[in-house]
Amino acid sequence: MADTIVNKNIALVGMPGCYKTTVGKILADSLCRAFYDTDIIYEEIYGVTISDTFKSEGEAVFRDREAAIIADVCKKEGAVIATGGGAVLRPENIAALRGSCVVIELCASVHTIFERVKSDTSRPLLADMRIQTIEQLYKARENLYRSAADYRVETDKKSPAEIAEEIMSEVGSRS
Repeated sequence: MADTIVNKNIALVGMPGCYKTTVGKILADSLCRAFYDTDIIYEEIYGVTISDTFKSEGEAVFRDREAAIIADVCKKEGAVIATGGGAVLRPENIAALRGSCVVIELCASVHTIFERVKSDTSRPLLADMRIQTIEQLYKARENLYRSAADYRVETDKKSPAEIAEEIMSEVGSRS
């Protein structure tokens, strides 16, 4: 993995509430890289929230559009990319991310995720906001996150700055 951090993008995958966006912004600033959040890009391009897309057009339409956005951002060089929590559901997304990125899984306990997202109404798959819903979603995705990731970073009881520092240390030590 020589020159990993120099020549590859850094992509963050994981469940909602694991600080992908917040940590991604810190990483991008610290490493003087461009930052791309695929959920934000989606809403800018389509002019509608992800939640509204789920309601009006369905998850499949969202996932098709998300895959196109991921393919596009993976063509960037030296970027930090925060993906949506379900990005790993499509094999083509994992292939695109692994092809151009060092992929970091940010993870947290189900209880931590619940505390972080319980008042956020913008997450369509967590609209039913119960800890059991989060647990089921995590169990369904856990192996996909792990298979996509080069590294795994626990975010429980850590600030976003501490998480970003840990990523820079880990990835930098492998470059």
